[in-house]
Amino acid sequence: MRGFALVLFFFLSFAVGAQSAVNSSEDARGSNGTQPTVLQQGGFTVELLENDVPQTFVVRHGVPKFTVHNPHRTSLRVRNTTSERVQIVFTFNRFNPMTGRLAVMGDNGFVLDPQQSLTITLGRLSKRKTDKPVELFATHPAGSFHFAFFKERSDYPLILPNMEPPPYGPENFVTENGVRRWVPPARYPFRRVQDMPNFSVFATYSGP
Repeated sequence: MRGFALVLFFFLSFAVGAQSAVNSSEDARGSNGTQPTVLQQGGFTVELLENDVPQTFVVRHGVPKFTVHNPHRTSLRVRNTTSERVQIVFTFNRFNPMTGRLAVMGDNGFVLDPQQSLTITLGRLSKRKTDKPVELFATHPAGSFHFAFFKERSDYPLILPNMEPPPYGPENFVTENGVRRWVPPARYPFRRVQDMPNFSVFATYSGP
């Protein structure tokens, strides 16, 4: 079952990711043959940086491609420009750089709050805990990456004075002056609310 889930994940990742890349590039600069510096999907942007300078993608057959000239100074910057918190599962050459394992659909990702960005340079491409993170683009002369964006929401989106506890929520009560009342948790847990990504960005790269 795990093998089937893995194959299904990569098939869907490529199909959804490639279409997302087309849409993002068309939204940014046009269709095939254009050279966007930003890939954009539904309020999320992805940039390729070399020496901290945004580089150009070339859209061919609907998929953004780029050439890495200095793999030791190459990174990716992903930004959440929406008003919602999102969880992002990042796949680099079939691996999840957060875990060092082959990526699967149920992997946990990193979280970006509204208007927050993250620059990715290092990652784990081995599941051995003794292995240190490596410079991602220096590990393979050619490959691909994929960002999958999942919506998250708080289990307690709205808390009003004297409100009743939500159904199936944690029972956290206090007694004051002989009256027992419910107290919401101090920090509301967030959770992913989608099985499939809401948006996706896929691109490939190669050496000079």
